[in-house]
Amino acid sequence: MTVQFRGKDHSTLPLALAAGGREVPFEAAVASGNDVRTGLTPPLVADTALPVPAPAATMTADVTLAAPDAGWPGSAVYALPVGWSALPGTSRQEAQWLAEPRTVRGRDGGSFLEWAGAREGTPVTVRLTRVATAPAGAVRVAALRDEAARADQSAELMVGPGVAFFAPVDGTVLATDRLFVGVRGEPGRPVTLFDGDSMLANGTTRLDGVHDFINVQLGAGPHRLRARLDNSWGQARWDSATVHVNGGPARFVAVEDTVQLMADGRSSVPVRIRVVDVWGVPVTHPTAVTVRASGARLAGADEDRSSVGDQRRSDAAGWVVIPVVAGRDAGGGALELRADSVRLVLPLRQQLHVRPLVLTGTGVVGTGAALAVATTANVPTPQPGQDVTFTSAHTSTGNIAATSLLTVTNIPLYTDFKLGTATFTAGTSGLTAVLAYSNNGGTSWSYVPVSGGGGAPAGYDRSVTHLRWTFTGALSPVAPNNSVSVSFQARVR
Repeated sequence: MTVQFRGKDHSTLPLALAAGGREVPFEAAVASGNDVRTGLTPPLVADTALPVPAPAATMTADVTLAAPDAGWPGSAVYALPVGWSALPGTSRQEAQWLAEPRTVRGRDGGSFLEWAGAREGTPVTVRLTRVATAPAGAVRVAALRDEAARADQSAELMVGPGVAFFAPVDGTVLATDRLFVGVRGEPGRPVTLFDGDSMLANGTTRLDGVHDFINVQLGAGPHRLRARLDNSWGQARWDSATVHVNGGPARFVAVEDTVQLMADGRSSVPVRIRVVDVWGVPVTHPTAVTVRASGARLAGADEDRSSVGDQRRSDAAGWVVIPVVAGRDAGGGALELRADSVRLVLPLRQQLHVRPLVLTGTGVVGTGAALAVATTANVPTPQPGQDVTFTSAHTSTGNIAATSLLTVTNIPLYTDFKLGTATFTAGTSGLTAVLAYSNNGGTSWSYVPVSGGGGAPAGYDRSVTHLRWTFTGALSPVAPNNSVSVSFQARVR
């Protein structure tokens, strides 16, 4: 069957029940100004109830808050269950939608929803959704138990009231070595806090069942916190949670082993580095990292201009994102990072930026002549020292033959022309061509290439900037006589 539980905070929650019986305790909320507290109410006894399983991440629940007899005292308040949040746009009173509720933090660490200006005497409804125990992207370590296991422990009826941590969350990574530890259990009972087998502190739970361990100090590294409560049934109840106190930066972890760039002087890639401690856990407190680059330059703001080098800071998840801008010379380089005694050097490889060849084709015979030009490189991303063959195919696509053809092509930046590789392939077109070289961007065409020209290696000439082929004859528009090609090789510096 299905019943509704109604608390003193005028909230109702439908539960599906089945054979068996158990005691179901619940809490009521008391609001006084901005101070919201929880107090225990007598347990409600249901004749049939099943242990409540851990809800799925996508589960939702509709909650109705019935107004008190005297009406809402200016605002409606609801004690938000742990691990749940209000779905935006679902708060309403009957057919009227309400503004989003304000979330208020209680003294025991719990959260409350408050709707200001709720109409007197009218129930408030809201839809809740299950949420993750930590925000997306937060640094966590493996928890000792999941919520289902904790629910099973709290449902053990044969050993009496238990104890549970509500702070810190199981699996928390701490940026400092001092923390607040909060436990909840049976009111007025002795409770002891341990780090593994070592006792840290003890005390007695208050009337609300909560005890606060203040300013607990832990050393850097992983810890297993344990809380013991001696309940009124004469039983010792335990709860455990794992936490990790960050140490200092011990090493950098790079997403990529090598930084790859195109040597065009403007391309930028983000280099992602994570700062971790000696246990391999990301460092959550901001860490100053000094960055230097050779063969490229850094983009983004220097976090500390008064310090030597470019300073970047890690975020709350330990990440440092460094924009690196390419240089104009193909080849190697390095990206160096330092933080205290930690150092990482990432190789930086800049590949040739293969620019399209500048080609000009003209046919002067009157209306109807047309020429299609397609240029390719046999190695799109060559490495330094590698020869690349550039080929330009010319196809007559008009209605009549193309004549008076002229083709000019540039030698790509950061390459050296290879002597003896400029060729013309006539096919069956019947055309002939005369080749000329320029060393001044095409201003003149009298240059004769020489081995080692412009400081290039033997067999290459760095001074050559352009090649020109002047064709003699007419290029027919009819295949297969309608196509010719030119090509040359250049070496990446």
